[in-house]
Amino acid sequence: MRSSAINLPWRTGVLHGDINRAALDSAIRQTMAEADTVQARFGLDENGNPAQWFGAQTPVLPEWHDFSQRADATGQAHKLMQADLRAELAADGDKPLYRHVIMRVGDGSWWWYQRYHHLLVDGFSFEALTQRVAAIYAELCRGEEPSLSPFTPFSEVIDEYQHWEVSPAFARSASHWQTYAAELPETLTLSSESVTDAGDRPISCHVALPELTTLRQRGVPRLQRRRYCQCPAGGLSGAH
Repeated sequence: MRSSAINLPWRTGVLHGDINRAALDSAIRQTMAEADTVQARFGLDENGNPAQWFGAQTPVLPEWHDFSQRADATGQAHKLMQADLRAELAADGDKPLYRHVIMRVGDGSWWWYQRYHHLLVDGFSFEALTQRVAAIYAELCRGEEPSLSPFTPFSEVIDEYQHWEVSPAFARSASHWQTYAAELPETLTLSSESVTDAGDRPISCHVALPELTTLRQRGVPRLQRRRYCQCPAGGLSGAH
C-alpha cells in the first residue's frame, strides 16, 4: 500500500501580506479535525480484508519555516516539497497521511504547501478543505467564532449507502440497469493489453488515425499553437 508523488494530491498556495500565524494555524487544525476522512487510517482487519478506521490518526500540527533570510529561499521551499513528495508514504504505515507547511520565502511572501495521501481526498474535497481553512481564518481575523462545519460525517454517508442497498428503490434501480446494459453492444476499448498485472511498466496502445492531409483537404482548420502554464504532475499552484 505504498504511495508516491504520482498519486499524492498536493498544492502550493502563494500568500501575500502579513499573515496572522495564530489564526491560520488554528484554522488549519480545526478544518483537519472537522474532516473525519482526513483522520482515517488504513490496513487489514482480523480477517485479512482491507479496512479503514476513523479517529485513529493523531492530529498533525501545521509546520512553519522561515526561509526569507536565505538567498535561495524559494529553492529551499522547493527542496522541502520535493523531498516530501519523493518519500514513501504507505497508507497502512505509521507516518501521518497529510501535511501542511507554511514557508516564508520573502518579505510578505509565503508558500502554503498542502499534501494528502490520495486515499484521503479527491479534487473536490481538496478544494473544499482549502475553502474551509480560508473561511475560518477570515472569521478569526475578524474576531468572530468559526461558523458551523459544512462537512457531513462519513458515518452518515455509510449509513445512507447501507440503507439504500436494502431499499426497494435499490432493487428497482438494479433491475433497470441490468436490463438496459444487457441490450448494449460489446464494450469497445483502444487497448488490447490486460492491465490486471501491469506492474510499473508503461501501458502503450497504437491507434491508426486519419491522415492529416485528408483533414486539410476537407477544409478542417489547423489548430492554433497556444501557450499554457505548466504544473507538476499531481500538483497545482495558485495565487491567493
